[in-house]
Amino acid sequence: MSMYLVGSTPKGANASLLGEYKRTRRAKVYTFTSDPSRFLHYSRGRWWVGATPGEWSGYLYVEDDAATPDKITATWKVYDGEWLDAPNLRCVATSPLASAAAEVFIVGKTPGGVNSGSLGKFVRGADLLNSRYVYRKVTGGNVSYLFYAIGSWWVGDSLPRGSSAGGYVRVETDAWLPELAPAHGWLVASSQSGWLAAPDIRCVTSAPAPPDPRSDGKYIDASFPPEQSSLGSAAGWDAPTKVDCWLRAGALAGTDSDLFDGIGPGDLLQGSIGDCFLLASLACVAEHPELIESLFLEEQASDTGAYTLRLFSAEAGEWVSTTIDDTIPSSWNWGHPETLFAGSNATSPGASGEEWAMLLEKAVAKYCGSYGALVGGSSAWALQLLLGPSQPVQVFQRVDSRGLRWGAFRLERERLAASGAARSPGKVFLIGTPGDERGADDIWRGVAGQRTLEVRRRDELVTDHAYSVLRAVEAGGFRLLQLRNPWGNEVEWRGDWGDASPLWGRHPEVADAVGFSAAADGTFWIGFEQWADLFTTLSICSTAEAFAKARKEGSFAATRAARDSPQAASRGVNFLGRPARARMHISVVEAAKLTPCPAPDVPDEAPQVEGAGGCSCLVQ
Repeated sequence: MSMYLVGSTPKGANASLLGEYKRTRRAKVYTFTSDPSRFLHYSRGRWWVGATPGEWSGYLYVEDDAATPDKITATWKVYDGEWLDAPNLRCVATSPLASAAAEVFIVGKTPGGVNSGSLGKFVRGADLLNSRYVYRKVTGGNVSYLFYAIGSWWVGDSLPRGSSAGGYVRVETDAWLPELAPAHGWLVASSQSGWLAAPDIRCVTSAPAPPDPRSDGKYIDASFPPEQSSLGSAAGWDAPTKVDCWLRAGALAGTDSDLFDGIGPGDLLQGSIGDCFLLASLACVAEHPELIESLFLEEQASDTGAYTLRLFSAEAGEWVSTTIDDTIPSSWNWGHPETLFAGSNATSPGASGEEWAMLLEKAVAKYCGSYGALVGGSSAWALQLLLGPSQPVQVFQRVDSRGLRWGAFRLERERLAASGAARSPGKVFLIGTPGDERGADDIWRGVAGQRTLEVRRRDELVTDHAYSVLRAVEAGGFRLLQLRNPWGNEVEWRGDWGDASPLWGRHPEVADAVGFSAAADGTFWIGFEQWADLFTTLSICSTAEAFAKARKEGSFAATRAARDSPQAASRGVNFLGRPARARMHISVVEAAKLTPCPAPDVPDEAPQVEGAGGCSCLVQ
């Protein structure tokens, strides 16, 4: 027969002595199963937990002459430099492990996705540690453990030895089973911020299965179905192995989500495709919301799950329409789903988000044949697809080591169609004339005159990666560019004029002129001369035709006005009648592949996005 010392002690004092005690042949003596040198025994009116049966000494005691420990009613005391009351301590005859589930699930969302790979399904083993079961999770060839030590349940790569423990996720509790841990007490480890509160994490004994989008009665695109064939493949791209399910865009964008809700470049977050060339292009186009809206037939979220979008086809020499369903490749995350590819800053459960980014990325993937076809590509190609300019997209490539001379090239729609690369963003060839070059000052005038497998370097720039450069400002004798990383997080330039640069304090007039504010949102400033030293290519694309198309009779906007109610028609007329903006261009620059800074040691929780060459930065 066994007795179980359960509950908690003040400040966790001598909590390692809680657990199972088995009865011995000696009367009123039980031995601790986790350490046979410790005993639960009775002596002269007290029950003790100590090293020697019969002695009036030990680590815990209670004054009670109960015949068996489970009949004790008095309050236990624990020694921690002095004797302290332990009112939550008790002895029971039934094992607290009797109801342990065979498997448990650590589910929820971690802050910023930090160590989210530590969550998942854990299977109970037969071994005990600190009188509690040890659980294992096997992912590929890696094993992680869910275990109890020093007053907490932990998730870590190894089991503790001695009096210390470590891991990626933990919750302080005296619960004998992880599923009984408090629902809002979990913490996640961050190498930069220590332990972060993770109120969405909890341990449960069952997790819901993802819904089948084919069973909800909504539209499914048979030509680009929610299947492996639509994901495709690309060298070194493992994202398809992470797709757990396909979910409707509305379920991913959160409660009260809509197709559009204040379009802007800050909406965009890059996912697990190396399509920063596309996301950075979209971020610049998103500076002009009506251009994004004009790509959609729908004005708001579709009740049927069907969306019709238009893209410019170099093959056809005109805008073409394509219809998609709204199922998006996703990570199920045990009931806390996330899109694996493009999303918005608000695509989280309980948030109000926008659906346009993930739907537009899907339309481009369908146009190219698969999501895998978007791994690596040309921003000039993306601008051609999104804006449909009649003039060639201009491309300037750096020809010296310091960005003082730039060769002139162009992307022509007719040549693009003839080359067979109209639907292959990674196979684009540019046309140029030998000796046709521009100086750095010419490049600045071109940028400032317009409206507006990746590696992190030590300065937090990412090689072979796309940035949207949203503004070009000359103030206080300095020429500055504002860029945005489509990751939308803290991975930002750390050099001169970056968020933490002392130059802002030395030149407050410049900070006022540009409206400087520091935030971990992917947006930052950089000096033009330093930019010219680090980036290799500038592409310029006119938006005149795109604006004309957005307002043209017979466009999606006009079709909506004719189709919808009088109130909606009025909105359509207002849309068509907006004051015409000045003709403008969107400019694109590509990051240098030559990186004088060595690659840093990136912490596990840092966002990692796989990609390929050909990524670009956009300047507006």
